[in-house]
Order: sequence, then C-alpha cells, then structure tokens
Amino acid sequence: MFITSMINILTIGTFGYSVVQRLPLPFLSMVKRMSVFKAIERTESVVVLLWVLADFVLLSTFTYVILDMIKSTFGLNDSKPLINIFLVLVYISALFICRSRYELEALSVKVQTPTSVAFGTIIPTIIFIIGKIKKKI
Repeated sequence: MFITSMINILTIGTFGYSVVQRLPLPFLSMVKRMSVFKAIERTESVVVLLWVLADFVLLSTFTYVILDMIKSTFGLNDSKPLINIFLVLVYISALFICRSRYELEALSVKVQTPTSVAFGTIIPTIIFIIGKIKKKI
C-alpha cells in the first residue's frame, strides 16, 4: 500500500494530474524518463520484469487458494488434476469478459473498484466485529 501510494505521488509529481489522466501507463512513462546522474538510464525493462513477476505471483497465489477451496469443498485428496482445467476456464472467461481496452477500463471503474473496497475494508471489518462478538479475537 505504501509503495503504491509513493508510485502514484511520484508519477503525479513528475507529469501533473492532467497528463497522468491521459497517459495509458503513466508509471512506465515516468520510469522511461528517469535517470540517475545520467549514468543509469533505461531501467524500464527491470521495472516491467518486476511488474510481471508480481502479477504472476499474485495470480499463482489466487489459483492455489481457489483450487484449495475447491479441494476442501468437494472433499478431494489432490487438486493437481484440476489445475489445467481451471486455468483453461480462467483463460476462456478472461477472453469473454473484456474484448478491448475500453471495456477493461469500464470494468475496472464500475466493478473492480467497489469490489476491492468491499474485500479490502468492509468484509474484514465485519469479520473482525463478528470475532469480537464471539470473543475469538
């Protein structure tokens, strides 16, 4: 959370609010312009590598958690046979959810932002309150 906030502050501080609003990938544009004493430049490949690696780890973790939930729900001994089927279904559903960048942005604004707020603040607060009421926390 802190790193994301710092990235946003640096990007807005570098370009300004109106330019950041129009850029497709403002952070990557900022990294392209960055240099350290004119000696270290063009570090966007490292940033993109870290970006892709973070997304891969996040998606792998979500896949593991979902497959573990399916395994425990249906009482299966092993979830390895489900990995390929699950990932093919995720890929096909991703193709149908958004067909263009504009649909992806609309989905992000209308669905994912409220969902992130719900999963990040509302649901943990409710779970905490229920735990306090049951005296388990």
